[in-house]
Amino acid sequence: GSCAALRDLLVAQGSAKIVFASVQVQDAGQPGPVTQKLATFLGRLCCWDEPPALGEDAGQLVTHLAILSTSNNETVLLQALQALASLSFRDQATLLPIVKHAVLERLVFLFEQPSSEISVWAARAARKAAFGNMIGMQAFLLTEPVPALKEMLLRVEEPLVQREACLLLADILAVGGPHVREVVDAGCLPLFTGLLREGSEELVSAAVLAFAALSTSCTPQGLEPLVDDDTTRLILGSLDTQSSQIVRPALRFLENIVKAGKSLQEQRGLPANRVAELLQASGGGEKLKAVMEVSDDRTTCLRAMAILHACCA
Repeated sequence: GSCAALRDLLVAQGSAKIVFASVQVQDAGQPGPVTQKLATFLGRLCCWDEPPALGEDAGQLVTHLAILSTSNNETVLLQALQALASLSFRDQATLLPIVKHAVLERLVFLFEQPSSEISVWAARAARKAAFGNMIGMQAFLLTEPVPALKEMLLRVEEPLVQREACLLLADILAVGGPHVREVVDAGCLPLFTGLLREGSEELVSAAVLAFAALSTSCTPQGLEPLVDDDTTRLILGSLDTQSSQIVRPALRFLENIVKAGKSLQEQRGLPANRVAELLQASGGGEKLKAVMEVSDDRTTCLRAMAILHACCA
């Protein structure tokens, strides 16, 4: 905390402005000593819980980081990626250098680098830049990142890489529209299900988030062929973890598919909601009651209760 406060004091006194004015980086491919020190300085400037309050100088910071992110020096590259992943891009003026210097294209290229650390931080930087505002998201989707993210999911010996890919794909699914079909056609859904079945708690959390986004973005007719009974049972089973990072998106998924099942029941004149029957047969009642007993979050309890009532209706 004291170091962050010292950082903010130095920024307020104009230290960052002096550095930006003094050091001009045109090419970071093979960085010299000054460029390497600049990368270290910017990394230490940015990598705190809160990004530095640079005001009108934020654009210069991002411009320097954009150039440094093209470096072939792994240390410089990693420092640039970590700094980018620590910033906020809600302000379009801050995002402009990212678009101007084709940083998102560079990040997608880095997704498939053999270094796990580079892949992970490239994905984290992309999430920050792409989903800070609408322009960033549109620019990211134009890079067609889904094939590279699918390859990241296949790196079974690198769970951190898989997790970051899954989180980015969940964000893409949440956008909806044609991007859902891109993720589906790339073959990502069976990989999500594999993470549900065999992954760590962190991977299960990311996979559940992806299916929750899918269930929100699809119509009942569109969702039905995409989610099989095995996946539904696995997500229902994930409620046993009692982790809010899993339980909340799992309940969102279950609520959406129960509603979709009800809609299809009414449209087709079926005697029962097939999804509700599946949840009942898989012990859903007991699991939902357990969530309500353990959770102290009102929204979570209300959602679990709504699903339970829908299944018993």
